[in-house]
Amino acid sequence: MYKEKIQNNTLFREARIEDLDILVSLHTKLLMMEGDFIYDKVAINNGMKMLLANVNSFILVLETKGEIIGMCTLQFVVSTVEGGMVAVVEDVIIDEKYRRRGLGKKFFRYIEDFCKLKNIRRIQLLTQYENKNSIMFYKSLGLNALERIFFFKKL
Repeated sequence: MYKEKIQNNTLFREARIEDLDILVSLHTKLLMMEGDFIYDKVAINNGMKMLLANVNSFILVLETKGEIIGMCTLQFVVSTVEGGMVAVVEDVIIDEKYRRRGLGKKFFRYIEDFCKLKNIRRIQLLTQYENKNSIMFYKSLGLNALERIFFFKKL
């Protein structure tokens, strides 16, 4: 398990099954902000359990003073373009009362380092066009926006 402890009792680490309730709670806050998907606690709980059990997926958390205040999910998939594994980053959230303190940048650096240790060749993520704060944040971290349209169909 890859850990990095930084200043002021802040810890970045992989999530554990005992973190499930807080992960579901944070994910719920994210869904309420985005509004694209219907909230289904059972589905979210099941999805989180599947991520925690899958060798090609991870949930990373940001913890301060023993409290989980942020999370993201990573799923490693094969990219034919890269000729190797890439990380799909989703469900990125830091609790609102802890934003604008530089923790998001530190958390994303941890995500990058975690992926580098796993020999991941690219990080990719989606955000909404309307979410100007996220767009500015990701650009400030050196991520490049592509002109793509994301399609999906619920089955």
